[in-house]
Amino acid sequence: MTVGTARDSSDLTTTVTADLRIDVDPGGGVGRVTAHLGGSGERLTLRTANAAAWWPLLSVPGVMTDASASGRRRLRRSPRLTAAGQAADVLRARGLRVDIVDDHGPVASLGADVRSRPGRLLVGSDAFAIASPRVAARWAGPLVADRISAGRRFLRRLRG
Repeated sequence: MTVGTARDSSDLTTTVTADLRIDVDPGGGVGRVTAHLGGSGERLTLRTANAAAWWPLLSVPGVMTDASASGRRRLRRSPRLTAAGQAADVLRARGLRVDIVDDHGPVASLGADVRSRPGRLLVGSDAFAIASPRVAARWAGPLVADRISAGRRFLRRLRG
């Protein structure tokens, strides 16, 4: 995989050439899952047999950077911003887009040129969009369940 950055008078542009095989065990009894990230330029495609199997890796709380009153930056965990949301925001900032495709077809898009209100609710970033209501019905179940669990944990902390 190669990454290039070109600076012109208007912005910072990142281009990528990728041909990467990913093989991980996300836990949760899913077993080993594989994917292929490929493409060149500002648009990449992540192909996998079962996109829902990746959710345990993507639903962990994201790490955000905050500027304190003194101007120092610090990191904090955010229950609303998941790893998927954080990745979507970073991709958007770099002008990159990743389309996720599994054996059933397009699943989601994240990064540049993506705007989604449901994405903000599900993963904490509007730079994440589920491909269609059909995909949402089969794939977003784990997303919604995770968000409900996070909300319940938050309410318990407020009470306790």
